[in-house]
Amino acid sequence: EPLLRLPASELILMGLIDNRNLFWLGAVIGSLFQVVGVETLERVLGPALRDAGVAYVSQLGLALKIVLVLATVVGVLVVAKLLSVITALVQYHDYTLERNGDDLRARHGLFTRRVVTLRVPRIQVVHRLATPLHWLFRRVALQADLAGGAAEPGQSGGARPLAPICRPDQVDALIDRALPGLDRADPDWRPLSARTRRRLTRLWLWCWALLSLPPALWWWGWPGLVVLPAGLPVALLHGHLYARYTRWALTPDLLLFHRGWLWRRLAVVPRNRIQTVRLARNPFDRRYRMTELEIDTAGGGLAKRRVRLAYLDRDVAARLAGSLLE
Repeated sequence: EPLLRLPASELILMGLIDNRNLFWLGAVIGSLFQVVGVETLERVLGPALRDAGVAYVSQLGLALKIVLVLATVVGVLVVAKLLSVITALVQYHDYTLERNGDDLRARHGLFTRRVVTLRVPRIQVVHRLATPLHWLFRRVALQADLAGGAAEPGQSGGARPLAPICRPDQVDALIDRALPGLDRADPDWRPLSARTRRRLTRLWLWCWALLSLPPALWWWGWPGLVVLPAGLPVALLHGHLYARYTRWALTPDLLLFHRGWLWRRLAVVPRNRIQTVRLARNPFDRRYRMTELEIDTAGGGLAKRRVRLAYLDRDVAARLAGSLLE
């Protein structure tokens, strides 16, 4: 019996959640506008504008310009999501994950049929991913990092999709199949450093000031300084929620690291597959008496395959590194 099978309805949800085509479509549209210019837009919309008694786009009122911009944005979103749905239906058609002896085998594809065998002993890390759109549709995605493996299209490092999309209640069973014999029961979750909230709040305030203050002063002069307090609520909210939802746990078999509050990522790392452990402190870490712990499980030294635990107290990071090397 298959461990996971994705019907067309799940692939449609996957396409609606995926935002990669939105970026590329926006880049293409922006490039086209740079090439064709506003004059071409006026020629295309000319008949409709003349019927409305307007000779040029620039003669439209402010309200109509806003409506035109919003309609364009909505049109781009609809086209991008439609392309994402079509891509998901074609690339992951009849996606089936099943056992193949002691390994896992995934079959998918409409025109080009792919059969991928995931060697379970070579699985280094399993990632559970959840974006805001995953929350909306109550879905998550699972990726597996394989030692020395080439990445699937659209994935990074040696990552391969274990479950491109699945329900949260299916996650535990799939992780247990990918990392058999490892106990994940009742992890003791530990928080980040107590100074994380203050550090992240200050970081976001500095970023807000650097991004918003120059254009505000350019347009409004000294009254533009009023934009500075506007970023404070967002900075406070991000610092609080990131510190609240980012945590780690160590079990006899695994290291678990949950990161982020809006875009959430859980890394499940078998301790017996950890290759190297590094402790790093940049000037900001030293200022806040923190340390970043880097864990390499791939053996190839690729930065994308490392699990990074930032904002740890120095003594906590040192004890954790010692425990992982035992």
